[in-house]
Amino acid sequence: MSETAQQSRGRLQRFLDLVERVGNMLPHPFMIFVYLALVVILLSWLFSLLGVTVVDPSTEEEVSIESLVSGAGLAYMLTSVVDNFVDFPPLGTVLTIIFGIGLAQKVGLIENAMKKMITNAPPRLITYAVVLTGILGNLASDAAFIIIPPLAAVAFLSAGKNPIAGLAAGFASAGAGFSANFFISSADALLSGISTETARTVTNDVVVSPVSNWYFMSASVPVLLVVGVLITQRLIEPRLGEYRGETEQEEMEEITPRRTGGCATP
Repeated sequence: MSETAQQSRGRLQRFLDLVERVGNMLPHPFMIFVYLALVVILLSWLFSLLGVTVVDPSTEEEVSIESLVSGAGLAYMLTSVVDNFVDFPPLGTVLTIIFGIGLAQKVGLIENAMKKMITNAPPRLITYAVVLTGILGNLASDAAFIIIPPLAAVAFLSAGKNPIAGLAAGFASAGAGFSANFFISSADALLSGISTETARTVTNDVVVSPVSNWYFMSASVPVLLVVGVLITQRLIEPRLGEYRGETEQEEMEEITPRRTGGCATP
């Protein structure tokens, strides 16, 4: 390797080390939402003191900002929780999709489909199978983060690769591709409802359907697949090096015909 390439690789490794340190310093995601909510509350108090007003785009009326740091503001936050949930337009669609996904997950359909995609892949394509399964795993919603990473780790170990790289690839692909899919998921129904409500602050004629973003989301799958595989093979695996843990090779659990809904051959 040339000196220039070594220097470039050293700079990249130092940058990745910095990203890792900063990422480890971040608080829990739940606390991030709490902090953001507190920031909104404090900003409402500050802007109300300054007498800031905004123009409502739907009515063209000037509206003053009300402070949430008050008895009326606290009462508003507590009493509007149920209305915000019940009046959410895509609630029925989201609940219907969640019921269907919940049933498919309960009977093992989604989990077995993910396992088959990973276990049936040839060793040289195992990284592609893991990343693709992670991207499409948002059909199972948050369950993808529980199912895919351990499967990916065992698959990598069985293929003679570093299982930690497989664990990282499974988790990263499930997170990075959480909205990308060839199929419509509950996230599409949820986001379309939010987009519709936001757009109707300007005009009431706008309707955003769950399939409005399908072309972009489906086209994102192969892009994320290529990027995920390249990062895993070119950055993550060389960075982790050879796996020096247990030498015993783990075997993936076999998916029987009964679990796939088929019939065993007598």
